[in-house]
Amino acid sequence: MMNARRGWLALLIAVMLVTAACGSRVDAPDGTASGGGSNAAAADSNAEPSATQPAGDSATAPAQGDATPENNGGATDVGVTADNIKIGIQADITGARPGLFKTALEGLDAYVAYVNANGGVNGRTLEVVPYDTKLNGDEVRRTAKEACDSVFALVGSMGIQDSDGAATIEECGIPDIMATALTQERQEVSTSYSPLPQAPGLWSTGPGAYLKTQFPDAIAHAAMITVDQASPKLNAAKLVDAYQQEGFEFVYQGKTNVIQIDFTKLILDMKDKGVRYVMMIADNSQMADLLKAMNTQDFHPDVIEFMPQAYSQSFVDLGGDAVEGSYVWANFALLGESDVNPEMALYQEWLTKTHPEATPDIFGVYAWGAGMMFVEALRNSGPEATRDGLLTSLSEDFIDWDANGLMGLSSPSTHTPSRCFALMQVRDGKFVRVFPEEPGTFECELGGLREVNPDL
Repeated sequence: MMNARRGWLALLIAVMLVTAACGSRVDAPDGTASGGGSNAAAADSNAEPSATQPAGDSATAPAQGDATPENNGGATDVGVTADNIKIGIQADITGARPGLFKTALEGLDAYVAYVNANGGVNGRTLEVVPYDTKLNGDEVRRTAKEACDSVFALVGSMGIQDSDGAATIEECGIPDIMATALTQERQEVSTSYSPLPQAPGLWSTGPGAYLKTQFPDAIAHAAMITVDQASPKLNAAKLVDAYQQEGFEFVYQGKTNVIQIDFTKLILDMKDKGVRYVMMIADNSQMADLLKAMNTQDFHPDVIEFMPQAYSQSFVDLGGDAVEGSYVWANFALLGESDVNPEMALYQEWLTKTHPEATPDIFGVYAWGAGMMFVEALRNSGPEATRDGLLTSLSEDFIDWDANGLMGLSSPSTHTPSRCFALMQVRDGKFVRVFPEEPGTFECELGGLREVNPDL
């Protein structure tokens, strides 16, 4: 039964790791406000970017606004009082894949604790209301309606079936700052934004452009493997389209099913086609299984490239020696470089304070970034917190934004994706930075944002 669930994670475009981290506050009942932020605080009081983007210079505390509960306008909108703002987060926490996006909730909770410890925003503390969507489309729709009626905004959401909330969110107009939208339907909601935006018609080719310089002959013999489901197939087709514009030639494209464990025919076909450069869009378990099977079949291409979903210790643990040498890229600060990235250090510090047993990961980073966007837009919109004011800031103020160096430079206001990346390679069971070499930096000029319109 567990194998049958593998393919759900293949829906992710940029992030697909499963975490076992735990924390008591994220288990708050559906729709019940999580006290993690305030309680933790009490306990522990489209311009072109530069070629190499450094991390943020500092991670200063959010500046407390001049407004107070006495002069901030009081109950100015849904979920707002003179001293409190409720924000919701939809995430798959329980259900058939328990804990799937728990770390997104933990990341948001950590950021809210940090903000509240530094005085809140214009006299108001923030309060997280978690909505467990349980890998269930009906729950996505139900909780979207509940959020529309009871919280000021949705912040940090992640769900496999996030498309099921799109129509409700569009209709009610609630601000929706997602950790990342996993479906095109949610990406296209007019009130939805993300700290690392995606665009249905664009794909960044930076990692491929760099690897082309290192393996110029291999790119004429590329292969793409994907799970035979709508979303991963679409993303694979976009990647192939974009990389072809970089000069790649795909001599083989194969599909797996969600429970496939025998890759013999796939591997023999790639051998027969002379494949030298392999990419795969699937979950970590299936990617690791493919690499182990490739070892067994003595198939060793020049390059194996994975997107950020593979940036997880679980991928290394599952694949063992077979994942050695694989290339993995990220468009956010590397988890192991908190010593040179102040915002990454801040995320990890407050995650430890609020959820001591939690593990920092990509989902938590994205949700922390969503929290940063929300607070910045809230401050920009003035002391009288309104959804309209928040949306105006979101649509105008986030151009060439990088979350204080936590993420690659992008323009969330215009939904323009980042061109920035850092490339790693698995060596001796660890992710080792390869390019650019300087810790804490991104490469932002190689390749480009390619217009894609794949024919499926």
